[in-house]
Amino acid sequence: MAAAAYSPYSKNPIKSWEKLATAENEFGGRDEWAFRGQDTVAFPATGLERHCRNFGLTGSAVTDIEVKLVRDFVRRYHLYGGSTPPPRGHTLEWLALLQHYGAPTRLLDFTYSFFISAYFAIEAADGCSVIWALNMTRLAAAAKSYIAAAMPNGSDRVEQYLKVRDDAPFRALFMNPSPHRFVYLANPIRLNERLTIQQGVFLAPGDVTATFEDNLRAIPDHERMIVKVIIDPSCRREVLRKLYRLGINRATLFPGLEGFARSLRTKSLILADLPVQGVEMLDQV
Repeated sequence: MAAAAYSPYSKNPIKSWEKLATAENEFGGRDEWAFRGQDTVAFPATGLERHCRNFGLTGSAVTDIEVKLVRDFVRRYHLYGGSTPPPRGHTLEWLALLQHYGAPTRLLDFTYSFFISAYFAIEAADGCSVIWALNMTRLAAAAKSYIAAAMPNGSDRVEQYLKVRDDAPFRALFMNPSPHRFVYLANPIRLNERLTIQQGVFLAPGDVTATFEDNLRAIPDHERMIVKVIIDPSCRREVLRKLYRLGINRATLFPGLEGFARSLRTKSLILADLPVQGVEMLDQV
């Protein structure tokens, strides 16, 4: 189905669970679409992009800080990490780990689940929030053709990357000394737990000195691949309750005690409807 079919959602915010469920259904539940929920209406930006913008880093300083962040993480991972580290040289897998733990990277999180993206959009939103829907099938095909024409040996670079998905082929495509603007899928072969649970997929820009938006705009016909779905804050409580009943909350998306504790913020919307028990209820704990 063409992206134009969803254009009304860019102008008329969703104001109920029913309308949100209708929107999810119209995307067809197919893997060709991936989604990113944001509590801001701004166009998606990578963590590295936002970090460098906040500190006034531009041009070669951006590429320099990216390399230094990865190198420092690799060198010190053994002091903190409780799992087997990726092999040295597997830059994409290291970037995925950096992203997992909250460091600024060129990777941008999307999910193949519309409702998981809805949760991330509204969980902490004060005003209107947004789900960005991106047609991954069209993006992959268009980006592959564009890279083949724009980069020296571009077709070979893409094919090698698709075979290996990391190591030297990843760096040759995404971290070229003469970068080209594009956006392409960037999931490592080994997925971490959080990425798996959240049905996640990473996108990465070819030129980190430019914004993610400018990288995407470099791909021909990009405007037919992306859709903006606005959610009005008036339905936030209703949607969070429905998502919690579907098993979508911090406890399920972020395994561990911290995720469970933070999930209680959403569960409080359900607990608030239960009969009042009073402080004496704590005596039973």
